[in-house]
Amino acid sequence: MGRRTANKREKRKKCDSSDGSINNDSVYKAGKFADSSKEEIDVSKISNDSDLIINNAEESSSDTELTTTRVLGPITSIDLPQPSDPKFSSTPTHSSTMSKPEQGQITNADIMAYLQKLDGKITSVESKMGKLDVLEQKVGAFESEFAKLWTYIKDSSGKTNERVGKVEDKVDCVDFSLGVINDKVINLEKERDSLRNEVVYLQSQSMRNNLIFANIPEAPVGVTEDCEQVLRTFMNKEMKIAQGLVDSLQFERVHRYGPRTDDGRKIVAKFSLFKEREMVRKQKKTLDDTDYYLHEQFPKEVAEKRRRHLPKLRKAIEAGKRAWLSYDTLYIDGKPVKDIPS
Repeated sequence: MGRRTANKREKRKKCDSSDGSINNDSVYKAGKFADSSKEEIDVSKISNDSDLIINNAEESSSDTELTTTRVLGPITSIDLPQPSDPKFSSTPTHSSTMSKPEQGQITNADIMAYLQKLDGKITSVESKMGKLDVLEQKVGAFESEFAKLWTYIKDSSGKTNERVGKVEDKVDCVDFSLGVINDKVINLEKERDSLRNEVVYLQSQSMRNNLIFANIPEAPVGVTEDCEQVLRTFMNKEMKIAQGLVDSLQFERVHRYGPRTDDGRKIVAKFSLFKEREMVRKQKKTLDDTDYYLHEQFPKEVAEKRRRHLPKLRKAIEAGKRAWLSYDTLYIDGKPVKDIPS
Protein backbone atom coordinates (compact mmCIF):
# COMPACT_ATOMS: atom_id res chain seq x y z
CA MET A 1 0.00 0.00 0.00
CA GLY A 2 2.92 2.34 0.82
CA ARG A 3 4.59 1.54 -2.47
CA ARG A 4 1.41 2.45 -4.38
CA THR A 5 1.22 5.81 -2.55
CA ALA A 6 4.85 6.56 -3.30
CA ASN A 7 4.32 5.87 -6.98
CA LYS A 8 1.39 8.25 -7.01
CA ARG A 9 3.48 11.02 -5.45
CA GLU A 10 6.31 10.54 -7.94
CA LYS A 11 3.90 10.75 -10.86
CA ARG A 12 2.33 13.87 -9.41
CA LYS A 13 5.76 15.54 -9.06
CA LYS A 14 6.65 14.71 -12.67
CA CYS A 15 3.37 16.16 -13.83
CA ASP A 16 3.95 19.39 -11.85
CA SER A 17 7.54 19.79 -13.07
CA SER A 18 6.68 19.43 -16.80
CA ASP A 19 6.29 22.54 -19.00
CA GLY A 20 2.73 23.68 -19.67
CA SER A 21 1.28 21.23 -17.12
CA ILE A 22 -1.01 22.15 -14.33
CA ASN A 23 0.79 23.52 -11.21
CA ASN A 24 -0.61 21.75 -8.15
CA ASP A 25 0.54 24.58 -5.85
CA SER A 26 -1.39 27.05 -7.94
CA VAL A 27 -4.39 24.71 -7.87
CA TYR A 28 -4.21 24.42 -4.13
CA LYS A 29 -3.89 28.18 -3.80
CA ALA A 30 -6.79 28.73 -6.09
CA GLY A 31 -8.86 26.16 -4.24
CA LYS A 32 -12.05 25.04 -5.82
CA PHE A 33 -13.53 26.28 -9.07
CA ALA A 34 -17.04 26.19 -10.51
CA ASP A 35 -18.07 24.51 -13.82
CA SER A 36 -20.67 25.68 -16.29
CA SER A 37 -23.43 24.07 -14.20
CA LYS A 38 -22.34 25.98 -11.05
CA GLU A 39 -21.31 22.72 -9.30
CA GLU A 40 -18.02 22.75 -7.33
CA ILE A 41 -15.36 20.15 -8.30
CA ASP A 42 -12.21 19.40 -6.28
CA VAL A 43 -9.45 19.16 -8.91
CA SER A 44 -6.97 17.53 -6.58
CA LYS A 45 -9.50 14.87 -5.63
CA ILE A 46 -10.25 14.17 -9.27
CA SER A 47 -6.53 13.85 -10.00
CA ASN A 48 -6.02 11.48 -7.10
CA ASP A 49 -9.04 9.38 -8.15
CA SER A 50 -7.84 9.25 -11.76
CA ASP A 51 -4.37 8.12 -10.72
CA LEU A 52 -5.88 5.48 -8.48
CA ILE A 53 -8.09 4.18 -11.31
CA ILE A 54 -5.15 4.08 -13.72
CA ASN A 55 -2.98 2.20 -11.21
CA ASN A 56 -5.76 -0.25 -10.46
CA ALA A 57 -6.32 -0.80 -14.19
CA GLU A 58 -2.62 -1.55 -14.66
CA GLU A 59 -2.60 -4.03 -11.77
CA SER A 60 -5.86 -5.78 -12.77
CA SER A 61 -5.81 -9.47 -13.69
CA SER A 62 -5.50 -10.74 -17.22
CA ASP A 63 -9.11 -12.04 -17.06
CA THR A 64 -10.42 -8.53 -16.43
CA GLU A 65 -8.36 -7.11 -19.29
CA LEU A 66 -9.58 -9.86 -21.61
CA THR A 67 -13.21 -9.23 -20.67
CA THR A 68 -12.86 -5.47 -21.13
CA THR A 69 -11.13 -5.94 -24.45
CA ARG A 70 -13.87 -8.30 -25.68
CA VAL A 71 -16.76 -6.10 -24.54
CA LEU A 72 -15.44 -2.57 -25.15
CA GLY A 73 -12.47 -3.15 -27.42
CA PRO A 74 -8.99 -1.86 -26.69
CA ILE A 75 -8.69 1.55 -25.09
CA THR A 76 -6.83 2.80 -28.12
CA SER A 77 -9.98 2.28 -30.16
CA ILE A 78 -11.76 4.97 -28.17
CA ASP A 79 -11.18 8.43 -29.51
CA LEU A 80 -10.07 10.58 -26.62
CA PRO A 81 -10.83 14.26 -27.03
CA GLN A 82 -7.74 16.30 -27.91
CA PRO A 83 -7.08 19.69 -26.39
CA SER A 84 -6.97 21.19 -29.86
CA ASP A 85 -10.49 19.82 -30.67
CA PRO A 86 -12.99 22.70 -30.63
CA LYS A 87 -15.62 20.32 -29.23
CA PHE A 88 -13.40 19.59 -26.27
CA SER A 89 -14.49 21.60 -23.24
CA SER A 90 -12.47 20.97 -20.12
CA THR A 91 -13.45 21.98 -16.70
CA PRO A 92 -13.19 25.76 -16.53
CA THR A 93 -10.11 26.88 -14.67
CA HIS A 94 -8.98 30.22 -13.30
CA SER A 95 -6.54 31.80 -15.70
CA SER A 96 -4.48 33.13 -12.87
CA THR A 97 -4.05 29.77 -11.10
CA MET A 98 -3.78 27.15 -13.94
CA SER A 99 -1.43 27.25 -16.90
CA LYS A 100 -2.53 26.28 -20.41
CA PRO A 101 -1.68 22.59 -21.15
CA GLU A 102 0.59 21.78 -24.02
CA GLN A 103 -0.91 20.46 -27.25
CA GLY A 104 -1.29 16.65 -27.23
CA GLN A 105 -0.92 16.30 -23.45
CA ILE A 106 -3.67 14.32 -21.62
CA THR A 107 -5.25 16.28 -18.83
CA ASN A 108 -7.57 15.34 -15.99
CA ALA A 109 -10.52 16.55 -18.07
CA ASP A 110 -9.53 14.11 -20.84
CA ILE A 111 -9.43 11.28 -18.32
CA MET A 112 -12.83 12.27 -16.94
CA ALA A 113 -14.34 12.36 -20.43
CA TYR A 114 -12.87 8.94 -21.17
CA LEU A 115 -14.16 7.56 -17.86
CA GLN A 116 -17.61 8.91 -18.64
CA LYS A 117 -17.59 7.15 -22.00
CA LEU A 118 -16.31 4.00 -20.33
CA ASP A 119 -19.04 4.24 -17.70
CA GLY A 120 -21.66 4.64 -20.43
CA LYS A 121 -20.43 1.58 -22.29
CA ILE A 122 -20.26 -0.45 -19.09
CA THR A 123 -23.82 0.62 -18.29
CA SER A 124 -24.92 -0.44 -21.77
CA VAL A 125 -23.17 -3.78 -21.39
CA GLU A 126 -24.74 -4.30 -17.95
CA SER A 127 -28.16 -3.53 -19.47
CA LYS A 128 -27.57 -6.06 -22.26
CA MET A 129 -26.27 -8.59 -19.76
CA GLY A 130 -29.46 -8.10 -17.76
CA LYS A 131 -31.49 -8.81 -20.89
CA LEU A 132 -29.35 -11.88 -21.50
CA ASP A 133 -30.13 -13.07 -17.99
CA VAL A 134 -33.85 -12.68 -18.68
CA LEU A 135 -33.42 -14.49 -21.99
CA GLU A 136 -31.47 -17.25 -20.25
CA GLN A 137 -34.31 -17.67 -17.76
CA LYS A 138 -36.82 -17.87 -20.60
CA VAL A 139 -34.67 -20.40 -22.45
CA GLY A 140 -34.36 -22.44 -19.28
CA ALA A 141 -38.13 -22.38 -18.82
CA PHE A 142 -38.59 -23.32 -22.47
CA GLU A 143 -36.16 -26.23 -22.11
CA SER A 144 -38.06 -27.41 -19.03
CA GLU A 145 -41.39 -27.24 -20.85
CA PHE A 146 -39.88 -28.91 -23.90
CA ALA A 147 -38.53 -31.71 -21.72
CA LYS A 148 -42.00 -32.21 -20.24
CA LEU A 149 -43.53 -32.18 -23.72
CA TRP A 150 -40.96 -34.67 -24.98
CA THR A 151 -41.65 -36.94 -22.00
CA TYR A 152 -45.38 -36.72 -22.68
CA ILE A 153 -44.83 -37.51 -26.37
CA LYS A 154 -42.68 -40.49 -25.44
CA ASP A 155 -45.32 -41.80 -23.05
CA SER A 156 -48.09 -41.21 -25.60
CA SER A 157 -46.03 -42.88 -28.32
CA GLY A 158 -45.45 -45.89 -26.10
CA LYS A 159 -49.14 -46.19 -25.25
CA THR A 160 -50.06 -45.72 -28.91
CA ASN A 161 -47.62 -48.42 -29.99
CA GLU A 162 -49.05 -50.73 -27.36
CA ARG A 163 -52.60 -50.09 -28.56
CA VAL A 164 -51.56 -50.50 -32.19
CA GLY A 165 -49.95 -53.81 -31.28
CA LYS A 166 -53.15 -55.00 -29.62
CA VAL A 167 -55.21 -53.86 -32.61
CA GLU A 168 -52.86 -55.68 -34.99
CA ASP A 169 -53.20 -58.84 -32.92
CA LYS A 170 -56.98 -58.53 -33.03
CA VAL A 171 -56.88 -57.87 -36.78
CA ASP A 172 -54.77 -60.98 -37.27
CA CYS A 173 -57.28 -62.98 -35.25
CA VAL A 174 -60.15 -61.48 -37.24
CA ASP A 175 -58.38 -62.26 -40.52
CA PHE A 176 -57.90 -65.84 -39.42
CA SER A 177 -61.53 -66.06 -38.34
CA LEU A 178 -62.66 -64.54 -41.63
CA GLY A 179 -60.60 -67.09 -43.52
CA VAL A 180 -62.24 -69.90 -41.59
CA ILE A 181 -65.68 -68.36 -42.09
CA ASN A 182 -65.05 -67.88 -45.82
CA ASP A 183 -64.11 -71.52 -46.13
CA LYS A 184 -67.27 -72.49 -44.30
CA VAL A 185 -69.36 -70.17 -46.47
CA ILE A 186 -67.85 -71.65 -49.63
CA ASN A 187 -68.61 -75.15 -48.37
CA LEU A 188 -72.14 -74.10 -47.42
CA GLU A 189 -72.69 -72.58 -50.87
CA LYS A 190 -71.51 -75.78 -52.47
CA GLU A 191 -73.83 -77.79 -50.25
CA ARG A 192 -76.67 -75.39 -51.03
CA ASP A 193 -76.14 -75.75 -54.76
CA SER A 194 -75.95 -79.50 -54.38
CA LEU A 195 -79.13 -79.58 -52.32
CA ARG A 196 -80.87 -77.28 -54.80
CA ASN A 197 -79.91 -79.53 -57.67
CA GLU A 198 -81.17 -82.51 -55.74
CA VAL A 199 -84.46 -80.76 -54.94
CA VAL A 200 -84.86 -79.74 -58.59
CA TYR A 201 -84.15 -83.29 -59.67
CA LEU A 202 -86.69 -84.66 -57.19
CA GLN A 203 -89.25 -82.13 -58.41
CA SER A 204 -88.58 -83.08 -62.00
CA GLN A 205 -89.00 -86.76 -61.11
CA SER A 206 -92.29 -86.04 -59.40
CA MET A 207 -93.40 -84.17 -62.58
CA ARG A 208 -92.06 -86.89 -64.90
CA ASN A 209 -95.54 -88.25 -65.73
CA ASN A 210 -97.17 -84.81 -66.08
CA LEU A 211 -98.42 -83.08 -69.23
CA ILE A 212 -99.79 -79.54 -69.45
CA PHE A 213 -102.64 -78.74 -71.88
CA ALA A 214 -103.33 -75.10 -72.74
CA ASN A 215 -106.22 -73.11 -74.28
CA ILE A 216 -108.89 -75.74 -73.50
CA PRO A 217 -112.13 -73.85 -72.76
CA GLU A 218 -113.12 -73.75 -69.08
CA ALA A 219 -116.61 -73.89 -67.64
CA PRO A 220 -118.09 -70.59 -66.48
CA VAL A 221 -117.59 -69.48 -62.90
CA GLY A 222 -120.01 -71.23 -60.54
CA VAL A 223 -120.37 -74.29 -62.77
CA THR A 224 -118.79 -77.53 -61.55
CA GLU A 225 -116.36 -78.93 -64.10
CA ASP A 226 -115.00 -82.49 -64.46
CA CYS A 227 -111.45 -81.72 -65.67
CA GLU A 228 -110.63 -85.42 -66.34
CA GLN A 229 -113.68 -85.89 -68.57
CA VAL A 230 -112.99 -82.59 -70.38
CA LEU A 231 -109.43 -83.79 -71.06
CA ARG A 232 -110.53 -87.20 -72.37
CA THR A 233 -113.00 -85.54 -74.73
CA PHE A 234 -110.22 -83.17 -75.93
CA MET A 235 -107.87 -86.10 -76.64
CA ASN A 236 -110.48 -87.92 -78.67
CA LYS A 237 -111.73 -84.97 -80.73
CA GLU A 238 -108.69 -82.69 -81.12
CA MET A 239 -105.79 -85.14 -80.85
CA LYS A 240 -107.46 -87.92 -82.83
CA ILE A 241 -106.84 -90.64 -80.23
CA ALA A 242 -109.22 -93.64 -80.37
CA GLN A 243 -112.00 -93.54 -77.84
CA GLY A 244 -111.20 -96.96 -76.48
CA LEU A 245 -107.57 -95.98 -75.93
CA VAL A 246 -108.62 -92.71 -74.30
CA ASP A 247 -110.99 -94.58 -71.98
CA SER A 248 -108.17 -96.95 -70.97
CA LEU A 249 -105.84 -94.13 -69.92
CA GLN A 250 -105.27 -93.91 -66.15
CA PHE A 251 -104.67 -90.62 -64.36
CA GLU A 252 -103.53 -90.01 -60.82
CA ARG A 253 -104.91 -86.49 -60.95
CA VAL A 254 -106.24 -83.94 -63.47
CA HIS A 255 -106.77 -80.27 -62.46
CA ARG A 256 -106.52 -76.70 -63.66
CA TYR A 257 -103.91 -74.23 -62.31
CA GLY A 258 -102.70 -70.68 -62.81
CA PRO A 259 -104.63 -67.45 -63.34
CA ARG A 260 -107.94 -67.53 -65.23
CA THR A 261 -107.79 -66.26 -68.82
CA ASP A 262 -110.29 -65.86 -71.66
CA ASP A 263 -109.21 -69.22 -73.04
CA GLY A 264 -109.35 -70.82 -69.61
CA ARG A 265 -106.70 -71.98 -67.22
CA LYS A 266 -104.18 -74.65 -68.10
CA ILE A 267 -104.88 -78.29 -67.26
CA VAL A 268 -102.24 -80.47 -65.56
CA ALA A 269 -102.69 -84.20 -66.07
CA LYS A 270 -100.60 -86.65 -64.02
CA PHE A 271 -100.58 -90.05 -65.80
CA SER A 272 -100.26 -93.23 -63.80
CA LEU A 273 -97.97 -94.76 -66.43
CA PHE A 274 -95.07 -92.99 -68.12
CA LYS A 275 -95.57 -94.94 -71.38
CA GLU A 276 -99.16 -93.67 -71.65
CA ARG A 277 -97.89 -90.10 -71.10
CA GLU A 278 -95.35 -90.57 -73.89
CA MET A 279 -98.02 -91.97 -76.22
CA VAL A 280 -100.15 -88.84 -75.70
CA ARG A 281 -97.15 -86.46 -75.94
CA LYS A 282 -96.15 -87.86 -79.33
CA GLN A 283 -99.60 -86.95 -80.66
CA LYS A 284 -98.98 -83.20 -80.08
CA LYS A 285 -98.19 -82.82 -83.82
CA THR A 286 -101.93 -83.02 -84.43
CA LEU A 287 -102.21 -79.63 -82.67
CA ASP A 288 -99.76 -77.78 -84.93
CA ASP A 289 -102.42 -75.90 -86.88
CA THR A 290 -104.67 -75.19 -83.86
CA ASP A 291 -104.59 -72.81 -80.90
CA TYR A 292 -104.07 -75.74 -78.55
CA TYR A 293 -100.71 -76.98 -77.38
CA LEU A 294 -99.22 -79.29 -74.79
CA HIS A 295 -95.77 -79.69 -73.17
CA GLU A 296 -94.04 -81.49 -70.38
CA GLN A 297 -93.97 -80.05 -66.90
CA PHE A 298 -90.60 -79.18 -65.32
CA PRO A 299 -89.43 -77.28 -62.24
CA LYS A 300 -88.88 -73.56 -62.68
CA GLU A 301 -85.06 -73.84 -62.87
CA VAL A 302 -85.23 -76.51 -65.57
CA ALA A 303 -87.87 -74.65 -67.54
CA GLU A 304 -85.66 -71.52 -67.53
CA LYS A 305 -82.72 -73.48 -68.94
CA ARG A 306 -84.91 -75.06 -71.65
CA ARG A 307 -86.19 -71.61 -72.59
CA ARG A 308 -82.65 -70.33 -73.12
CA HIS A 309 -81.94 -73.28 -75.42
CA LEU A 310 -84.96 -72.69 -77.69
CA PRO A 311 -83.31 -70.16 -80.11
CA LYS A 312 -80.41 -72.55 -80.68
CA LEU A 313 -82.80 -75.46 -81.09
CA ARG A 314 -84.81 -73.67 -83.81
CA LYS A 315 -81.69 -72.52 -85.61
CA ALA A 316 -80.26 -76.05 -85.63
CA ILE A 317 -83.52 -77.53 -86.95
CA GLU A 318 -83.69 -74.90 -89.71
CA ALA A 319 -80.13 -75.82 -90.64
CA GLY A 320 -81.19 -79.43 -91.12
CA LYS A 321 -79.41 -80.74 -88.04
CA ARG A 322 -80.75 -83.28 -85.59
CA ALA A 323 -81.52 -81.30 -82.42
CA TRP A 324 -83.63 -82.03 -79.36
CA LEU A 325 -84.03 -81.08 -75.71
CA SER A 326 -83.62 -83.69 -73.01
CA TYR A 327 -84.48 -82.45 -69.54
CA ASP A 328 -82.35 -79.23 -69.31
CA THR A 329 -79.75 -80.11 -71.96
CA LEU A 330 -79.76 -79.30 -75.69
CA TYR A 331 -78.34 -81.91 -78.04
CA ILE A 332 -77.28 -81.07 -81.61
CA ASP A 333 -76.20 -84.03 -83.75
CA GLY A 334 -75.86 -86.09 -80.62
CA LYS A 335 -73.54 -83.60 -78.84
CA PRO A 336 -74.63 -81.65 -75.72
CA VAL A 337 -74.50 -77.87 -75.93
CA LYS A 338 -73.23 -75.99 -72.89
CA ASP A 339 -75.79 -73.74 -71.27
CA ILE A 340 -74.90 -70.03 -70.98
CA PRO A 341 -76.58 -68.47 -67.89
CA SER A 342 -78.50 -65.29 -68.60
